[in-house]
Amino acid sequence: MTKAHVPPRVAGNASMVTQHKMIIDGDSIRPGKTILGGIHFRGHCDSCNSTIGGRYDNAYADFAAILRPSWVKDWNLQLPPRIAVNDGTFLPGSVVRSLTLGLCAFSPWLQTEFPEFTRRMLGGSRVQLPGDLRLFIALARGRTGRTSGSFAGLYLVGPKAQYAANGYPIGINSVGSCYFPPLAWELVHENHCVLPSQGWVDVSEWTEVDPTEEHMVHEYFSDLPSVAHPRHTPSDHDNWAELYAPEFAPLVESPNVEGGMADSLTRRMLANKALVRSDEIERLVKRQQRN
Repeated sequence: MTKAHVPPRVAGNASMVTQHKMIIDGDSIRPGKTILGGIHFRGHCDSCNSTIGGRYDNAYADFAAILRPSWVKDWNLQLPPRIAVNDGTFLPGSVVRSLTLGLCAFSPWLQTEFPEFTRRMLGGSRVQLPGDLRLFIALARGRTGRTSGSFAGLYLVGPKAQYAANGYPIGINSVGSCYFPPLAWELVHENHCVLPSQGWVDVSEWTEVDPTEEHMVHEYFSDLPSVAHPRHTPSDHDNWAELYAPEFAPLVESPNVEGGMADSLTRRMLANKALVRSDEIERLVKRQQRN
């Protein structure tokens, strides 16, 4: 297996981003040995990795360049619900293949459950997202980055906590996600998803676009919400809980994708995390529902 960079290196995910092995020590997590070379996962063979990079990654980088002027780095600024984005010509079919095939590098469920989908995506065929999967896009805020495999998360308390009419919590049931400025992506199961209410744009149809077909950005959206992963949002990250199994779903976080020190508002929350048993989470959710 070779290094699969998600997002691609040509979009800025290169030498300034370093990885550390995650070491779990009791109820805390601390970084271990440093690994250079950007956010990457060893999940593609050399042939597939070369195909993705040669056919689709440059289109992703060009698309990111169009939206980069809308990247808001400062958490002290008060922002409107949505940020205007530049218009420009791009290849949505190639962009989505670069991203989605990259997610396959650390979400093997996509390949084992839907092998025909991934094979046709790699070859450039038009194809629908399988099952109940939907792909959402937003602008990534701040200087942090995060790419992760499958997880389920929700706000347990606070103004962003949401519940369906039947009392079921509404959050993010993600197959794979990538927050790397200027773009944020979530590939999620559609049911009980909080992203539409937060203004994220559904771009699932891009998998049905030929990779060589040009479109204008404003055909799909002219503005986007500016977001970070809930664990990276200074104002309410303490209210967020997520369930994931690190042995199946790798998670890589960067405190500063531009290199250098982390923002003072985000350094503490990335350094201090608590691991809580799933039965304790269920107890907290039931208590919130009663209240």
